[in-house]
Amino acid sequence: MKCYPGPYPRRYGSGRPPVTARPQTGRKTCRGLGGGPLDSFLRRTKKTPQPSTPNQTLTSPQCGVGPLCTSNRGAASKGKQNLLSVTQINLKKKKNAWDTLIAFNKNKINPIILATEPYSNSNNIIPKINPHLKTYYSTDRSNKPRAAVVVHKDLDNHCRELTQFTTPDLIAVLLKHEDKEIIFVSSYMDITHNIPPTNFIPLVNYANNNKLPIIIGSDTNAQHTLWGNKTCNNRGESLVDLLSSLGLNWVNKGTTPTFLNSRGHESIIDLTITNNVGNDQVENWKVDLSYSNSDHHYITFNITSKRLNKPRQVRLTKNTDWEVFDTFLTNNPTPIHDINSNKDLDTAATKLNEHTS
Repeated sequence: MKCYPGPYPRRYGSGRPPVTARPQTGRKTCRGLGGGPLDSFLRRTKKTPQPSTPNQTLTSPQCGVGPLCTSNRGAASKGKQNLLSVTQINLKKKKNAWDTLIAFNKNKINPIILATEPYSNSNNIIPKINPHLKTYYSTDRSNKPRAAVVVHKDLDNHCRELTQFTTPDLIAVLLKHEDKEIIFVSSYMDITHNIPPTNFIPLVNYANNNKLPIIIGSDTNAQHTLWGNKTCNNRGESLVDLLSSLGLNWVNKGTTPTFLNSRGHESIIDLTITNNVGNDQVENWKVDLSYSNSDHHYITFNITSKRLNKPRQVRLTKNTDWEVFDTFLTNNPTPIHDINSNKDLDTAATKLNEHTS
């Protein structure tokens, strides 16, 4: 606000009240619409705690220095020496969504972020978001990066980018955790492009051939009822076929939408995808409805280096005896009109298995 030596002239019709200046006594002061000195207002705002910023210190109480810890030392007694805290999110290219994400990751142990559509500047560079975090993404400056993997600097010493698979829409990082190696992947599947994205299949084959767990956070832009969405589309059908052919599973459970825009459209298009050995290390998976500054919700889960051996149901279509299946359906037409819920579908599938086994 600019100060004038005399009374501020009224601007008729503007609806704005006049602003008067006080005599200057060393420091410039000004009375405006707030009714108080401007410099006093500024002093007050400097004392006001601000929202989390990209330069916020990330440390942890377990390390004795703050809210986020990546050191496993001293944590063994609390049973957290094997824990990795993973957050998955589409940031919609918004810079302030990064800031909100950093605030969300306070109190996380060994944080890892799988981000799609991150903010990047006009040079297609993702600015350093926090001095305690390392961001992996494509350095191809001719295209905007739409996938990034972020790790804490203490984990970075045990990370290696699998550069042979890097594209603007795919980034893979191999992390040595405890006595095992895990591949963390961020993958953006453009709705205008066919599934799968470039280098997706070679990367999965690399993981499977080397018996490595792979954890993929992806905005697939694909819908299917198998992962809880209300409807299916062609991309969803294509993705199901692809994942089945590669021996991959999705960890998603429940029907909480991962995407909700301002028009009220909601869907489940963000998937956490794993191979079998990777699936055994994922625990506490959920959709977190905390404010994200994006039209996508956070997905959070933990990774443990110990094998969980949790039971799971997996549909392996490549093992299907299609001749027996066709013969059974010919002789026993399925009453599709009697299937009105997921429970009805499971019951029908169980009966079908009993007749074909």
